[in-house]
Amino acid sequence: MENEHLQRLLEIIDILACPACKNGVMLSDDKTALICEGCGKRYRIWKGIPIMLLEEIELPEDECSEDVQQDAKGS
Repeated sequence: MENEHLQRLLEIIDILACPACKNGVMLSDDKTALICEGCGKRYRIWKGIPIMLLEEIELPEDECSEDVQQDAKGS
């Protein structure tokens, strides 16, 4: 079943775009998320369906660490 979901996702990946910056997306190496080719944001894949809601974004590690550093400076 997983392979069937993955195959369907690969069929449409070329028409998907990051809702944050509108660039294309690619499948992560571990096949658990789509990663924006522009801003690097990650969209997890749940039961073969990419969750591409801005509320569900996983930030790239470097962006997360910058946010933590800014929060620390602001405190």
